[in-house]
Amino acid sequence: MMHTAPMEARSVLVVGEGDEHSSDLASGLRRYGHTVLGPVASVEDALALLDGSTSLDGAVFDLPRDAHWSAPIADALRRRGVPFVFAPSGGHAPAEAETGVKDVSAQKVVEMLFRRAREKPSPSNGNRLLALMPPKLAAPLRPHLRMADLGSGDVLQQQDASAEDVYFPKTAVLSVVGPASTRRPGAEIALIGFEGASGIADILGGTHWPFITVVQVAGEALVIDAAQFRSCLDQEPDLRAFFLRYVQAFLVQAGDTALANARGVLSQRLARRVLMTHDRLGSDVLPLTHQQLATMLGVRRASVTEALHLLEGDGVVRSLRGRLLVRDRAALLEIATGYYGSAEAAYDRLLGLDPAANPQPN
Repeated sequence: MMHTAPMEARSVLVVGEGDEHSSDLASGLRRYGHTVLGPVASVEDALALLDGSTSLDGAVFDLPRDAHWSAPIADALRRRGVPFVFAPSGGHAPAEAETGVKDVSAQKVVEMLFRRAREKPSPSNGNRLLALMPPKLAAPLRPHLRMADLGSGDVLQQQDASAEDVYFPKTAVLSVVGPASTRRPGAEIALIGFEGASGIADILGGTHWPFITVVQVAGEALVIDAAQFRSCLDQEPDLRAFFLRYVQAFLVQAGDTALANARGVLSQRLARRVLMTHDRLGSDVLPLTHQQLATMLGVRRASVTEALHLLEGDGVVRSLRGRLLVRDRAALLEIATGYYGSAEAAYDRLLGLDPAANPQPN
């Protein structure tokens, strides 16, 4: 019997246990004219295919939704905006997947997968600071916000320069860094993710900033012209008061960083740094290299590699190619005791964090 594709041909990743059921699903997709990557049966292989693919349209998990090793792959797909479904076969009960797939035939899987892509609702603003802001306070800002895609390594504000824009990260993560000089190495001062914003100097009534603000993890951010941002603050004293509470939380984080750098051993500082990134990405797979961690912590790369090997040996993390997999957050919390948590608590206290208004990265 002749098979025709129910829609335009797509590129689809198949993730499974590497058994005949995954192979049958892949074959079925190919019969309908789709390009299939896989099947892949490990986190490492899936992430490698994602790294090498420039045009992936969707993914199908031939696994139950609670399969422990599917989470890092699903997180990576979400960050890329790639739709996916769980459509287990081989004796598993069909999962209530992200699309509600009830039929595991290749044709039905693809129809549901790409119907979800077409029907996907617009995301919320995705920035917790803006979400916590009373609507009346946020009103002057919202008409001026625009979306931007930030690339890893992009410098958003140079040392001792005024900011052109203020950034409210959604999925991107920014690093505020004290730059290196001939007399000292550089190191990270603070981290900004979807909980915060850049523009600390602007909030305080200045313009110049003695540090560098750089994109550590690529992603989206809402952006406003810095001059417009300052104008909104000048016109709305309550708006500035709200942002000043955020600045206080930011300063607590910077103080904790100074304390950790002065008193903490490398394993404690590293655990704290991994936890802070984990908080801001909502994913167990963190796009962090050994060199990035070394630069942020102001230590040699070899020292970070040695510390990570010890954590790997204890089953706390796992180093992947250009990534770090968090396997035991509770253990990281134990290691970072005394150097993690106070800034997070200060943020919640100062901004009156309501769990019902706590958007996670999309």
